[in-house]
Amino acid sequence: MAIRNLERLRTTTVKGLADLKDILQGMEQVDVLFLSILFHDIGKAIGRHHEEEGYKRLKSLMERFRFEPRKRNRIELLVRNHILMSRLAMTREVSDPDVIAAFAETVGDSENLKAIYLITYADMSAVNPHFWTAWKASLLRELYDNTDRYIAGYRQTRTKKPGSIVASFPRREQPAFSAFIEEMTDRYLIATTDAGLKEDFQLFTRATEKGFSMRIDSKNDSVADIIICTMDSPGLFSRIVGYLSMKRLNIVHGRIFTGKTGRVIDKISVCNWNDFWWDGCEQDLADGLETAVLGSKSSEPVPQKSAAHDLYGVFIDIDNESMTSLSIIEIFCPDRIGLLYDISQVLYAGGVNIISARINTEAGLAQDVFMVQEHEGKASAFTVHELLNGLWNTLKN
Repeated sequence: MAIRNLERLRTTTVKGLADLKDILQGMEQVDVLFLSILFHDIGKAIGRHHEEEGYKRLKSLMERFRFEPRKRNRIELLVRNHILMSRLAMTREVSDPDVIAAFAETVGDSENLKAIYLITYADMSAVNPHFWTAWKASLLRELYDNTDRYIAGYRQTRTKKPGSIVASFPRREQPAFSAFIEEMTDRYLIATTDAGLKEDFQLFTRATEKGFSMRIDSKNDSVADIIICTMDSPGLFSRIVGYLSMKRLNIVHGRIFTGKTGRVIDKISVCNWNDFWWDGCEQDLADGLETAVLGSKSSEPVPQKSAAHDLYGVFIDIDNESMTSLSIIEIFCPDRIGLLYDISQVLYAGGVNIISARINTEAGLAQDVFMVQEHEGKASAFTVHELLNGLWNTLKN
């Protein structure tokens, strides 16, 4: 029914669907769109987190079909995130820059944005004829438009146009800020709002002078973001998460951004900040992290056993095809304090360097993606084998 509803968009005369009709006609890979819809609910039998289960089952299907990496990656991304747009539109402020930046980082490009918008319509309208309402359509359209503009101009509008963020700096600081923008990757620029860029630039400047800088952004519901800027080095991420875990801070989200010359900006969210906080803890945490980052030893967290959970098993996938010079490691497993430290220790011991990472924990399920290199290239077949063994043994015990 979802596919049928998309097919009907081609000839629809309904005024409220005209924008979706135009987007469908402008799609480059309609076959990818229809395959994504066909596969999007194959994990539904598991109930909660069916999108993650469907994504794991899809991996073997994509290998059997022997799709080219670009097409395969697009289908996998759409299946894994097929409810994300509706979730954001219905529960978050769709004009919030942070929401737009996070959504843009997930979809990555305009073609994926179009596809996930169309899948959202097809999926919702297939539930029943009255589920797709004008109110829901307006929220989704606003989220789509805001994200489309954001993706289209994330670099150019910040550096090359009148009124750009560069122009908001004093003239003497503009060359340094432009150099900072040039240093950071597209993924970082897509994922970061203008306000975040300004704050990160200050971190970047201090880290250039002192080797290390940090700030803490406290949020609601006991969540805080710990942002660290320093030069990349072997085992860096392991040292950071080891220290945070030793302090009993529970990491629920994290992103690693490595600049073109090796400057790293790590953004790590913890969910028990209010329980941890005491007067003066920010400076204590900064001092401890600076020692861990610039020193050679990491702080080992107190070992924790995983809570038994019948729903979540361990899933590990290493993709050595999709990227030109990077290997992608994906992990789904039950969360626990010290988990990230254990994973990063296996990667460090395996001789690979973490270039970027996305870390997320929801309802006790850790969902982590690491992009790694071995000697500035993909991991060798031997290294992949060793990493699989090491990760499996670590996560199952």
